[in-house]
Amino acid sequence: MTQVKTVLYIVDALNVGGAQELLVQLARHTAPQFRTVVCSLQDDQAMAARLAAAGAEVVVLGLTRPSILRPGQFLVSVVGAIRGILRLCARVQPDIIHCHLADATLLGVAASLFLPGAKVFITKHTPVLAPGRSWLDFRQPLRRAVLWLVYRRARAIIAVSQETREALLDCYRLPPDRVVTIANGVPIPAPDQTRAAACRAAFGLAPQDVLVLNVGRLVPVKGQIHLVTAMAGLSGAPRRFVLLLAGEGPCREELARSIAAQGLGERVRLLGDRDDVPQLYAAADIVAFASLSEGTSLAVIEAMAAAKPIVATAVGGNCELLENGISALLVPPADPAALAEALAVLARDAPLANRLGQAARAKAVAGYSIERVVESYAAVWAR
Repeated sequence: MTQVKTVLYIVDALNVGGAQELLVQLARHTAPQFRTVVCSLQDDQAMAARLAAAGAEVVVLGLTRPSILRPGQFLVSVVGAIRGILRLCARVQPDIIHCHLADATLLGVAASLFLPGAKVFITKHTPVLAPGRSWLDFRQPLRRAVLWLVYRRARAIIAVSQETREALLDCYRLPPDRVVTIANGVPIPAPDQTRAAACRAAFGLAPQDVLVLNVGRLVPVKGQIHLVTAMAGLSGAPRRFVLLLAGEGPCREELARSIAAQGLGERVRLLGDRDDVPQLYAAADIVAFASLSEGTSLAVIEAMAAAKPIVATAVGGNCELLENGISALLVPPADPAALAEALAVLARDAPLANRLGQAARAKAVAGYSIERVVESYAAVWAR
């Protein structure tokens, strides 16, 4: 009988996001070969129920995150986090410790220093390696020096895109064989349009309306503000465009103000976090992504799997997932006019839209299934 191994994932928080969604899928699809324990440093539990339903044990440390500019509070928080992780490790006896996101990487690796023989892995979810601070800010070189040491403690680092891998190798001079590219993946069911009409009706859409969907956290890097501006540019289009923004985040108020200021209240709707995203994909005519930077977006892969025509910005992992004119229309980042034009092209050219959607699904099926991700992670963990 094969021994069941315990994987301890450490993550900053359980907010709705791509990293957390990946953990849900890994927990569901690595069982029964692996037992999954998820440790959340902060007290955001939005995804906790889904992780538990996927078979994971969820432990929330509920720590605060003070700035390093308050060194006393920062040190107390770091010591508390390390102690919490070590107590959890003593109880669950993990065979593998896998860190996701910035704080979890720093604290998980720090805790592993007190665990002789610990097998530590890191997943880097974005090619952005540091916060957007001035290099005159002492935190930038300090962070880089700490991460230089942290990354060398890991058995392997998984980069979710080739761009992310190259950024890590270039910035931290890591041994190339220690940094592995494993693009994210999703379950890929057969496309289901049975609930599309009911979903569209629920939003009061006419058959001729063009429904544009964006799925993602409402944070600056996802660029939803540019999609809102693009919708203003489509106000005079022959068909009415309606944009649904499915997600939550700190940019919600800014987006609401922009929607109101441009008189788009009837055509742009903030949905918040949703548990019916598959139905939204089914109802959508076009799925649009306006990210300014991107790793390998699970939402993009989901849209590909749903065989939907996609408009996306030509940044990061988007360019690895999608080919302009073959499986999507790619536009420059921060360019609302280009977004609007690409949306208009797909709205008036149904054969093109269908062809792009089918090509995107074929690529998702061939290379971006969660089964492929699970196999790849298991191979890395075996190192």
